[in-house]
Amino acid sequence: MQIKNSTNESNIKIINVEYIDSYVPLQINNIFVNNNSIETYNATVSILIEKLGSPTDYKIAETIDDINNSETQWISYPSSGDVISYTFNTSNISETKKVYIKLKDALTETNAIYDEIEYVSLEYDTHTIVIKTDTVQSSEITS
Repeated sequence: MQIKNSTNESNIKIINVEYIDSYVPLQINNIFVNNNSIETYNATVSILIEKLGSPTDYKIAETIDDINNSETQWISYPSSGDVISYTFNTSNISETKKVYIKLKDALTETNAIYDEIEYVSLEYDTHTIVIKTDTVQSSEITS
């Protein structure tokens, strides 16, 4: 750089400027349902997300179609850390459950990644037992 006016001219000064962008591109490296457990008896699970970058929002679903559906809502990424709680849609049957996750920030939306866990249903039957004495009494017992 050189400065000049009507009477004087400065020496030439060279300044090197290096710009370092602090943005880390968003990327999901892995997710773990219930700390990578094989099975769960509870429909509510915890999901640990290993990632690069700082997401602002996430999507979570049980199918690839639902995770890619524009009607599936984005949820604000928790400021408390990289663990999210999720409750499966369940019935009274044991089955393998998948959890798909997507992240986004102002510049990037990640591809979906999933983990799976075997959901084991604990089904209880209700039986009525009638005990006859001088008076009739009944009670329900869950086994």
